[in-house]
Amino acid sequence: MKKAYILKSVDRQNQKIKVLISKPSFIDAIIILRRKWKIPDKGIQSQNELDKWYQKLNDDTEQYFDRQWPSKRQELIEIRDKGSLAKYKKIQDKFNSDVPRNAFLIDIKGLTLKQKLSSRWINGIKQYLLLNNPNNMGIFIGPVISTKIDMEFETETIFLEMEAETTLEDIKAIWPEVKKMQSKLPYIKQKKFQPLRKFDRNKKAYELHLAGKKYREIAEDFSKNRKAIGEEDVAKMIERYKKKVDINQA
Repeated sequence: MKKAYILKSVDRQNQKIKVLISKPSFIDAIIILRRKWKIPDKGIQSQNELDKWYQKLNDDTEQYFDRQWPSKRQELIEIRDKGSLAKYKKIQDKFNSDVPRNAFLIDIKGLTLKQKLSSRWINGIKQYLLLNNPNNMGIFIGPVISTKIDMEFETETIFLEMEAETTLEDIKAIWPEVKKMQSKLPYIKQKKFQPLRKFDRNKKAYELHLAGKKYREIAEDFSKNRKAIGEEDVAKMIERYKKKVDINQA
């Protein structure tokens, strides 16, 4: 990517972060969540404090499972045995959402949604909530290239993730990288599909020949309502069709 574009993109990214952390609704929500999760009002100031905070969250999660899971498990078994699957799912979801580690993430997701931001912002907001440093948010506003493997067909597909702010300039800036990834696809050696002109006509010529008609007869049929063609033209039509659909031409 060109340096000028990178600088422009970073500036746009930083400004969006500044706008977000200046919003009264966001500031109020951060204060509420910090107090709820026992995070200092000005954020955690050292790695040692951060490690301790995470350890407390993990300990609370383990204690929750130790104290709540046995009774909840029995309740879920009884509901399942009665065949009330909807109620089973509802109680199971409630139990999972109350797990401290999950509840913390749910709060962050909720704040992200209220601010009308994409899921790409979740980790950045979590970092800001904990550390109070916008430089740690690491939000990238431009399009993101990712790949997905279809396990059934063992093929790889390239995806381009865009947001509301994505511009044509953004797409053009990363397009060389997209082309580079395309060149590494395992099926890239296959020829790109090129539509065959007069495919239906050629198909019909092949089918007529397969049914026993001679080239001359096919040429006469085709010449009745259109421009006159000869036997050699019919032969070419059939060969093109067979080549297109991989019919053994031997």
